[in-house]
Amino acid sequence: MRRALALLLAARSAPVLGAPIEGDEVTVQGATFRMGSVERRAAPNEGPVRDVTVSTFTIDRTEVTLGAYRACVERGACAPPVSDSRRCSWLRGDPRLPMNCVSHEEAARFCAARGRRLPTEAEWELAARGPRARLYPWGDEPPDCARAVSTKGEKTADSCGSDGPLPVSTTRGQSPSGAADLAGNVAEWVADFYDHRHATGASTPDVDPHGPDTGSSFVVRGGGWLSPRSHLRVTARGWASAAERGSGVGFRCAGRP
Repeated sequence: MRRALALLLAARSAPVLGAPIEGDEVTVQGATFRMGSVERRAAPNEGPVRDVTVSTFTIDRTEVTLGAYRACVERGACAPPVSDSRRCSWLRGDPRLPMNCVSHEEAARFCAARGRRLPTEAEWELAARGPRARLYPWGDEPPDCARAVSTKGEKTADSCGSDGPLPVSTTRGQSPSGAADLAGNVAEWVADFYDHRHATGASTPDVDPHGPDTGSSFVVRGGGWLSPRSHLRVTARGWASAAERGSGVGFRCAGRP
């Protein structure tokens, strides 16, 4: 766990390992916004809401793809993932698929190889919603398979992705900043350790906040191809063990302009 935390902290200033891996990034303008949710269906860990200020940052327009991750492995900057499921992109082969089945440490290492890092939870939420309140990255209209790759309902395993995530940018559910798939396809690792009290602001600053310094799991955001549609809301918070390598979890990288 200490090793994973050290990688996160080092990623902010890590040198690029070899030639840079090209990334298509969007700029999210700094803003103060109300983080969290008070809506009736919100889980307890989504509130109470608080005012958060986030500085301008950049974030990948899409989830990191298999093609980009494979290039990092071929350069020796990333390790091949442990992939034993046919739902893992590494075994499926399409370079346009989002890279899944990677641990938090492997995701952080990839971003560091690009001279970047995983986004903080606050950055992720601002990228997904913009400064004003909205239910989903595209607005308040309910999810469907044209907007996000998830289950087709709340209680069924029938997914818009028939047997795994779909290639990035398959759907049209973009965020205000122009980022794709911030809802659905794969849930995304962020830098923060998970704490169900994090959203209260009880122990974190309100300017460029980050999660607790230690923890047993990390936050994942956005929901994935097997997530019920309630998990696609921009304020929904999930978590996973640092060693999680599920087919429903991927990531994208962030940095400063």
